[in-house]
Amino acid sequence: MHPLHEHRPLNENDLRALLALARDPTESIARRAQAELIAAGRDVLPLLEELADEAPDLAAYLYRRIWAHALDAEWARLARAPNVEDGAILISRWADPEIDPLHLKEQLDALAEPLVGHVPSPVSQSAMLTGAYLLADWLASQHGFRGDTDEYYHPRNAFLHETLARRRGLPITLCVVYLGVARRLNAPLAPIALPGHFVVRYGPPEYEIFIDPFRQGRVMDSDALRRWMAAQGMPAHVQAIQEVDDLAMLARMLRNLIAMYERIHQAELRADAERYLHILASNAHREDL
Repeated sequence: MHPLHEHRPLNENDLRALLALARDPTESIARRAQAELIAAGRDVLPLLEELADEAPDLAAYLYRRIWAHALDAEWARLARAPNVEDGAILISRWADPEIDPLHLKEQLDALAEPLVGHVPSPVSQSAMLTGAYLLADWLASQHGFRGDTDEYYHPRNAFLHETLARRRGLPITLCVVYLGVARRLNAPLAPIALPGHFVVRYGPPEYEIFIDPFRQGRVMDSDALRRWMAAQGMPAHVQAIQEVDDLAMLARMLRNLIAMYERIHQAELRADAERYLHILASNAHREDL
């Protein structure tokens, strides 16, 4: 029976036949074979090394597509135990399969380590303000983390590994860096969603101490934040300043990528991000994502 019409598990001979069909000059046959290879998953990967010698572009394409689908199960697991740092690393691994998660965590460890013992105990508003300025100065002034105002919509700004390497990123990706450092220090930092922007809050809501990592770690109170929001044309009422959890933060990161890939007409990558978002929402049983 022809491999394209079989429904049993594919063996190595089937996969090799599909690899041959994936190069068929008839586009419909080639595309269908490629789709079956992608659906076959990781079992195809060892054979792609052989294909790379004869058809390197096709081998690279199939590798990227198989890898993207292989991460579906990790998104399902993440939905059941959400962690924004792990999710941001997973997004980076989607972009670059060679990414070492441990290496990214070690970079965040290295950013946090010099501040160990220097973050004041959160016993008062004054202590929290000191902690906010310390964290902002360390990451923005000393390490240069800030927003990419030149190429805001470039997808690399949405990836943690790129933000750590370039010290530039989207507001939400920079907030992942701040949260990763703060959590290693047991500093009371919370993610705050605004309409079209993202900041962090240092301390409990009543102290109203905010840091904007995109604007070079600017520290401000609620009034200053709302004035800036109004100047940007955002709704500036208190209800527009929302603390969110890790799951909602990850969903927003994926929605950013959906919009970015739509903007540059990358349909397959947009579809990946949409699929990950669906997996996240359905496995977390959250309709608000």
